[in-house]
Amino acid sequence: MHKRLFEWIEDIPDGSRLAIYGAGAVGRELMDYLCKEGRHSIVAWVDAGYELMHSMQEWPIMSPGKLRDICFDYIVIAVSKREYISEITDYLYSMGIPNWKIIAANKEFPVYNQLPQQMKTIALLDTGVATFNMGDSIIMNSIRKEMDYLLKNYFVVNFSTHVPIADINQQNDNFRYIFLKKARYSFCCGTDLLQESMDVRIPQWNIGKENSDVLSNVVLLGVGSSLNNVNDHFDEYTAELLRKVLSTDIVHSVRDEKSKEMLAEIGIQAVNTGCPTLWRMNSTFCDLIPRKKSEMVVFSISEAQKDTEKDLKLIEILRDNYKKLFFWPQTLMDYNYIKRVTQYISDICLIKPNIEAFSQFLSKHSVDYVGTRLHGGIFAMQHAKRSLILGIDARARRMYRENNINYVQYGNWSDLHEKINSEFATDIILPKKEIEFFKSQFK
Repeated sequence: MHKRLFEWIEDIPDGSRLAIYGAGAVGRELMDYLCKEGRHSIVAWVDAGYELMHSMQEWPIMSPGKLRDICFDYIVIAVSKREYISEITDYLYSMGIPNWKIIAANKEFPVYNQLPQQMKTIALLDTGVATFNMGDSIIMNSIRKEMDYLLKNYFVVNFSTHVPIADINQQNDNFRYIFLKKARYSFCCGTDLLQESMDVRIPQWNIGKENSDVLSNVVLLGVGSSLNNVNDHFDEYTAELLRKVLSTDIVHSVRDEKSKEMLAEIGIQAVNTGCPTLWRMNSTFCDLIPRKKSEMVVFSISEAQKDTEKDLKLIEILRDNYKKLFFWPQTLMDYNYIKRVTQYISDICLIKPNIEAFSQFLSKHSVDYVGTRLHGGIFAMQHAKRSLILGIDARARRMYRENNINYVQYGNWSDLHEKINSEFATDIILPKKEIEFFKSQFK
């Protein structure tokens, strides 16, 4: 049989485990072709008349019922007649084998047309799924916009980074894990996932050696280093794990120089693109952001700091400088904390604790943002609002040094008072070449 008759095999990912149904003329020619090509792993050859058939080379012909005990990625129906294809397909359905795993070698039979091989797929390892911090969702929304040129042409499935990526007992036969293994691209998106040691009970990126076999060639997209890092060097366990799951063919995107250096130490190349939430803030956009103080302010404080004295001082300064105060809780814990801190303060208006409500509020009002929540402030900037980030951790300091966000160290009250009452521009520094280079790898 000529090679052109098996051109459809090119759509099956290399290394896939194949079961072949049919040991007649078509099945034998297909087996001969696959063995010579050597691109796939043949795990079973079955036929209903297996007892009467002779095996070929080292391949025994087995009963179709054996398929229940075999792990395979796809099963190819290697028969020529339509009625036989229909019968075999119905039988495979009765065994619980899904349509997308079934391939008909007869390409003139249109019902079973290998949708998974024709449809391009992407897995998003999504920090916005199962999160208590809406900053993660702000990052993910920006990533979807920035990568829309790619995502719109693919079938995209989201997997959470906050919960274990896989059950070790299901990695070989859960369809979602199979999707993850076979996706054209897998992007691990945003936030501070790169921690020195992932050998902990609940790592920032919730994977470990025992459940990471479903991941390979993952591409980092706007990922930063963890706030809990002390030495900014990966330990041996983490270095080995990251080398196992991260792509070595694609240059990764990280949001700060420290993350780039940490990856380089373990042989993984990355460019510092900054956080994707900033990528659209060119000079034209920044010119739209007011320089003068508004009469109203939306602020944030972080429950993680639990510095009630500082937080009350901030509220006092804001009350002295603005006519009306609004609070947006970026996390569930922030909401509980502000209720406790301000139990005797009645002039603060609470914005509903979701991104949609915050977006609507920012779109309708002339307002400043002042607060300790970094991505709450960037979200306000995305809505062309004058924003001042109050630094409480390394993330904001790095973004101040590398991207020039408007920044005051939290607790420096004289600088804060002066900054609020001065005119200042928003002038974000973007690593344009690095951003364009990263994106160009997928065009």
